[in-house]
Amino acid sequence: MNNALMARASVALAIALLTSTSLAAEEPTRNGPSASLGLVWAQGDFGFQGSATSPWLLGNHLAFRASGFYHYRVPSDWEPYWGGRLGVVAGSFMSSANVRLYGDAGVLVVAPGDFDDDAVIFGGYGMFGFEFFVADAGRGLAYYLELGANGIPAEAEGEAGSPLYLNGFEGTVGLRYYF
Repeated sequence: MNNALMARASVALAIALLTSTSLAAEEPTRNGPSASLGLVWAQGDFGFQGSATSPWLLGNHLAFRASGFYHYRVPSDWEPYWGGRLGVVAGSFMSSANVRLYGDAGVLVVAPGDFDDDAVIFGGYGMFGFEFFVADAGRGLAYYLELGANGIPAEAEGEAGSPLYLNGFEGTVGLRYYF
């Protein structure tokens, strides 16, 4: 059943990404509030992420981001877990391209699944990202790539050897829409 759910969610996300380029508006906006959907690979686990970002402040160099994610423990029969992030984003546009480079860091909280004895686990994260804005696609439509790391003492006590999960390298790709 988990594989069927994953397949449906993946198809829905792909349809949303493909049809989103038809979002039309009057004036491109790349510094207002935004919402994003992404696919995540974190320490061998696969997941989905949704984020909301505040308008960019201080000359379009600083913003705040809240994210929620739903991941699956790939090594343990796709057992789900979820969590969230609250962070600060600092960035700037490249002068020669329609690309924003940014860094994002903050607090990470996880509500583990049955494979972990803890109810809630806190940690931190840090990453850098690239937003590639799509020309003539409406109001600030961008594809993004984020690479970074999580630091969280999350151990899967229910698995042999109590391996760490979500702790370490993470990569995310997705679509962000600026309102």
